[in-house]
Amino acid sequence: MVKLQDSTSPLTSNKQPHKEEKRREEKRREEKRREEKRAVVLAGDYGYIRQIETTLKSLIFHNSHLKIYIFNQDIPKEWFIHYKSLLNQIGSDLIDIKLLDVPLNRDWYAGFSHITYMAFARYFIPQFVSEDKVLYLDSDIIITDSLDNLFTIDISQHYLAVVRATFGYGLGFNSGMMLINNKRWKAENITTKLVEKTEQEKDSIQEGDQTILNLVLGHEAIWLDDTYNFQIGFDQGAFSYRHQHLFELSLDPLPKILHYISGDKPWNTYSSGRLREVWWHYHFLAWTDILKKWENIQTMIPKKHCKGKLLIITNTHWLQNIEYLVKQLPDYEFHITAFTDVANNLKQLSSQENVFIYPHIIAYVLVDMIKNCDIYLDINHGSKLDELLEHVIVNQKPVLSFDNIAAPIFENYSHRQVFSYHLPENFVTAVRLLSE
Repeated sequence: MVKLQDSTSPLTSNKQPHKEEKRREEKRREEKRREEKRAVVLAGDYGYIRQIETTLKSLIFHNSHLKIYIFNQDIPKEWFIHYKSLLNQIGSDLIDIKLLDVPLNRDWYAGFSHITYMAFARYFIPQFVSEDKVLYLDSDIIITDSLDNLFTIDISQHYLAVVRATFGYGLGFNSGMMLINNKRWKAENITTKLVEKTEQEKDSIQEGDQTILNLVLGHEAIWLDDTYNFQIGFDQGAFSYRHQHLFELSLDPLPKILHYISGDKPWNTYSSGRLREVWWHYHFLAWTDILKKWENIQTMIPKKHCKGKLLIITNTHWLQNIEYLVKQLPDYEFHITAFTDVANNLKQLSSQENVFIYPHIIAYVLVDMIKNCDIYLDINHGSKLDELLEHVIVNQKPVLSFDNIAAPIFENYSHRQVFSYHLPENFVTAVRLLSE
């Protein structure tokens, strides 16, 4: 007698679990891809904010799951808060990098009047970006398509992947789009080499950072198709030098990356180059339309809830353990006030989402801030401004001090706690307990 195979035995059910496991594995891979955001760097100053925003819009309209670093020295915190909240809704992030205490020399000549010393900001990518692979983009660029294929290029054996300058008529590569092997740049201390080379060649630089990058890195580059840095801004130059064939290159479909090089910019009152209308299209593109395109991706980054406002009054740049406190208390706002300008270390600290800096504070405004704060942090070195600290006492605000710099005015204040500056973790615990 032949025994029939039970319907639940492996012989009849192994296919279905195999399919289910395959689907689960594909889902895990997709989730991992979404978690691992691709790094992109833009750079510029506040005077170039319209252009930065336009490049950002075009990039985000066609690409998701990005971690975008903005290298700058003067873009206000409010700008970052606003655009970070928009990008977080669609699974991307925005990072404020203040280039203040780096050897970025304002006297370095960028080669052309329309290019500022901020063009050299890309030198410092290894210092501030953690990802191994980084896409750098100039802010006179428009993205017209997905860059997924670009990010998958293997650059592990090279310094970078780039496109030839002005369709091969220029020297080396154009530095406005670079897919960077950041792991190798870090290992070989490329930042220092670029800075040193710039200092050596600063009196003879022809094309700013591009000249230096070619000298230092051009011998180990992957050369990409022009679609990844289609230098449409060369139109005027191509006409002047009678390169007619460049005007016969197909623009349908549009190249993936349009680069409006030269001073003939599409945002000028008048310009002679082609595809001016493309730049203006993305410039006027509404963020509501961008968000709507990606509304089906369920990767919204949740907003952080502020658990309390922490106030500091200082007349010195030295705040005891401030970096540690900011890092350990990301769900608290640090409001740092001063009656003078503030040092670069505090300005850099303001790039953290939970840090707000108030140089040249008005006394009347500060009194209101004392009334509205949750805890006063007595952590500044130097002299203490007793006249203002009296308002802390009058308003019965909790005070936390470090023992090496505790303000005498709080010595007999019942709402003051003192902690060893060697044990800042106890200070952090006290902040959290006061907020419960």
